[in-house]
Amino acid sequence: MRKYLNYIVIVLLLAGLTVFLLLRQKKSTLNKALSDFSIKDTAAVDKIFLADMQGVQVTLTKNGRKWMIDGKQDARMDAVQMILATLHDLKVKYPVAKAAFNNIIKDMATSSVKVEIYASGIKTKTIYVGSPTKDHDGTYMMLEGSSTPFVIEIPGFQGYLSTRFFTSPDQWRSSELLSYNIAQIKELEVNLHTNPASSFSIHVEQDPSQSRFRFTLFDAKKLSVPNFDTSLVMQYMSAYKMVNYEFIAKQITKTKLDSALSRPYLSLLITDISSKKKKIDVLAIPLPPGSTNRGGESISFDDERAYVLVDNNRQEIFIGQYFVFDRLAVPISSLLKK
Repeated sequence: MRKYLNYIVIVLLLAGLTVFLLLRQKKSTLNKALSDFSIKDTAAVDKIFLADMQGVQVTLTKNGRKWMIDGKQDARMDAVQMILATLHDLKVKYPVAKAAFNNIIKDMATSSVKVEIYASGIKTKTIYVGSPTKDHDGTYMMLEGSSTPFVIEIPGFQGYLSTRFFTSPDQWRSSELLSYNIAQIKELEVNLHTNPASSFSIHVEQDPSQSRFRFTLFDAKKLSVPNFDTSLVMQYMSAYKMVNYEFIAKQITKTKLDSALSRPYLSLLITDISSKKKKIDVLAIPLPPGSTNRGGESISFDDERAYVLVDNNRQEIFIGQYFVFDRLAVPISSLLKK
């Protein structure tokens, strides 16, 4: 009888140990699931959805090597690379203290940003990004399906991360207006409104077998100009590789726009090798009476910034710097042999 009793005790002990280990494993797995914020394979991420509690939202989708905003405009690659790197490097610093738990939950319910991450079209994780900690050395975050917020950090980075998860489409939008290399351009038309006689156009022919270009330069009257410098033409065309705006103009009155339209500075018409055209108009910005420049001189138009219209679209007007467009607004004489 004692022999069987020993067997029964051993079986019960083993059963108890098994249950204990299973419960411990389950608890460990659950805790890991509630605190696993990092996205290890960011190369597989093809969609990120961000929405704040005020209803502002944006969807970023991968399109080949580019990322798109709501399927319409190119996204800023620096911002996309930053958010992907951030998602990869997220690490739990410590769980929220019990004393602060209710306040943090309440704050996240009203001011967090919901971030959904997709890979191959499938949602893999949803993170709620809250405010920074009081010492600004961490960020409150919580995973969907969890009731436990954590303080998250990136090892080696001092600061908070909430500013990297913005929801405004304008902030995500690429500031790129023009991005052409010479091989993509078929023809350029440059109209200098302040000096029409110095306007010109450039026709490009390419020999694919030798990767060489042949240029034809035309003056303002569309007459061929023979004595131009090929190296100067190539140098000029290289300026079309990166032309950016500064920001998007808001709430421009019709009167102010009409005044700007009456004072054009530069017009560009680019035809690419597929015969697709893009038109850029740079217009002087009118200023209120009594305005002065940095030297204290009276001016009627802004001497640092200009309105920029793309393809005659007056519903979306950009602000650009003359510093950028002056490189394109050169006279034909600057392309001629000395």
